[in-house]
Amino acid sequence: MTEWWTSLDLFMKILWCIAIASSLIFIIETVLTFIGADVEMDMDTDFDIADGGFEGDPSMNLYTFRNLVNFLLGMSWTAILLNEQMKSKALLMLIAFAVGAAIVFAVMMMFKGLSKMQQSGNVDVRVLKDILGHEQLNTTQIYTHVSVERLKDEFAKAHPRA
Repeated sequence: MTEWWTSLDLFMKILWCIAIASSLIFIIETVLTFIGADVEMDMDTDFDIADGGFEGDPSMNLYTFRNLVNFLLGMSWTAILLNEQMKSKALLMLIAFAVGAAIVFAVMMMFKGLSKMQQSGNVDVRVLKDILGHEQLNTTQIYTHVSVERLKDEFAKAHPRA
């Protein structure tokens, strides 16, 4: 193992460190999600962007820890796998960054689809909470957006004095 590590150049050592670290974090996040522990990181940040999303849609949060891990996971493993086949490091990293971005985009589109299904009334947010493995309903509500009108309608249907 030591021979293999010393035979790697600095570029590959950095990629392997990123790949192993992001893989471990991804595995820990996945296990915590399946056992019902919410993986939320409340950080007090000062961004001038509205939640890092697109068009104010909360299901499209771009700047999340989970998206960073997904990006690093896809980027690093792609670069490691294609390193021997490609001579140009610049082209290799361009492809690796594209794969990382595609993974983040795919995850965001999945959450956007779930959010649209929930908004249209096709999915109950409580069922969605169970599917995603969230312990608390407010964690699920971060990834899904419910309009005020829809909330009022549901409240009126459910509340006995409405």
